[in-house]
Amino acid sequence: MASIKINAPNGTQLHNQFAPVFQALKQGPISSETEFDLSALSFLSPLTTLPLVSLIHEIGCSFKMPTNSQVSSYLDTVSFPTGISSDFVARGMTYIPIGRLSAGDTAANERLISEFGQLILNKLAPLPLGAANAIHYPIGEMTTNIFDHSKKDTGWMFGQYFPKKKYLDVCILDRGRGFRRCYEEELNLVVDDAQAVDLALRGKSSKKSDERGFGIWTTKRMIVEGLGGQCFILSGSAGYIAMPGNEQPFTLKDVSWNGVIVAFRIPDITQPFDHTRYLE
Repeated sequence: MASIKINAPNGTQLHNQFAPVFQALKQGPISSETEFDLSALSFLSPLTTLPLVSLIHEIGCSFKMPTNSQVSSYLDTVSFPTGISSDFVARGMTYIPIGRLSAGDTAANERLISEFGQLILNKLAPLPLGAANAIHYPIGEMTTNIFDHSKKDTGWMFGQYFPKKKYLDVCILDRGRGFRRCYEEELNLVVDDAQAVDLALRGKSSKKSDERGFGIWTTKRMIVEGLGGQCFILSGSAGYIAMPGNEQPFTLKDVSWNGVIVAFRIPDITQPFDHTRYLE
């Protein structure tokens, strides 16, 4: 069995939280013989945790829990690594667990997404006028649009509020076909990963009827320009990082993510917010 040690992120910015996953993927290929060693971790964020969850679920990797009892207990509390696919409310949850979306059950997914957003709002309450839309909109857009395009049976979502740091981190991902294959298979549009991410950011639909795209452009503007937050997007070997005053595409060397990862960081909202200013 090949053991891959997951190290702590080197930095506090949102995109730094993906670095442990990137380093793990570089040691691949990841298989059912892979063990993710989390034993040294004293902290886990959604952008580190959720990609590992999806790999464990899809490929059947094993894992070693953190030796830090608080971190280990936290992972148990949020249902690592299986996630929860039934109603949060029915389980009486007051924390934000890992959510597992299943293809073919639209009604259940919609309930799960709604309750996921409500649990987050409960953590942030009280909120100023309009602030709830700044939470519900990106969660709704990313879960429904990306999951609809993935052609995969399972999608994932996870969020964590850090009261001392005064921000919320959310990660939503799938292990599906990603932007590049989506454009190629639906529109016969041959592009590389970087071009596909750029098209998605510009709102290019993958549907022949030229309906709305993946919702990423609006979400990015709302979070970064409107709220001063951060966004991280990855599909295949290409992605995009956005934060106030610094937006740039990036390419991963020797690593590719099958599917799409979208993560965002929303700082505490203290003023009324009109999300319709960013809708197109």
